[in-house]
Amino acid sequence: MQSLELTDAEFPFTGHRIVIVAGHYDTKRLTGFVGANDGGSSAAFLLEMGRVLAQRRNVLSCWLVFFDGEEAVRHWSTTDGLYGSRHFAAEVARQQIQPQIKAVFVVDMIADAHLDIHREAHSTPWLADLLFGEARRLGYGRYFLE
Repeated sequence: MQSLELTDAEFPFTGHRIVIVAGHYDTKRLTGFVGANDGGSSAAFLLEMGRVLAQRRNVLSCWLVFFDGEEAVRHWSTTDGLYGSRHFAAEVARQQIQPQIKAVFVVDMIADAHLDIHREAHSTPWLADLLFGEARRLGYGRYFLE
């Protein structure tokens, strides 16, 4: 198994703590589902995030992770879907990197004409509070719905 390394881009940072921002870029062509908003919007976001991070001095190490194989091949289940992210999580565990990871943000379907970002039920409450609070502080609260 290949080790996790940031080989495509490196962002200057001063600490050893890691924040992961991830999204997926796959579509489900078998059913005619081509995800311009689903897979395409998060990939575009990650590319822009990389451009912005490269211009700053960051306190945290930021990993931008592009997942493939997130859509179910047949029907969503515990074994069909999330192939790329499950592989990534297993590799992080195998390499014992979890203690360094302080937060993970997964962006998905973020290009709706009428963008509504809902609080995800399985998210870490304090991290969601931080994210939603910062969105309000920066004037984007109308997109982040409680």
